[in-house]
Amino acid sequence: MNAPGPPSPRPSGEDVETPPASDRQLRDLPPGDAAWDAAFEVLRQLRGHLDRDGFDRLHRAGVPQGLRFTAAFASDGACLGVAGWRTTPARHDAGPARR
Repeated sequence: MNAPGPPSPRPSGEDVETPPASDRQLRDLPPGDAAWDAAFEVLRQLRGHLDRDGFDRLHRAGVPQGLRFTAAFASDGACLGVAGWRTTPARHDAGPARR
């Protein structure tokens, strides 16, 4: 079996230079944040089946269950990436793990 090749180029075919860390900003994106205008297009590259209205409903419904999104932005406002994650309650009183 051959080793995997290099990653595929971006769908747009553009060569994009990663800005230095000092020119990047991480932001938590709550539902309704204006930065979703840029971030949603990045998210859709991996989740092409999502439309904006459906995603907004899913996001709002997921927040009470710990759903969060964080995005990286360049200094010019371009979104570089989006990560979805979920908070979970601590289980200090759960006792030993059961198998």
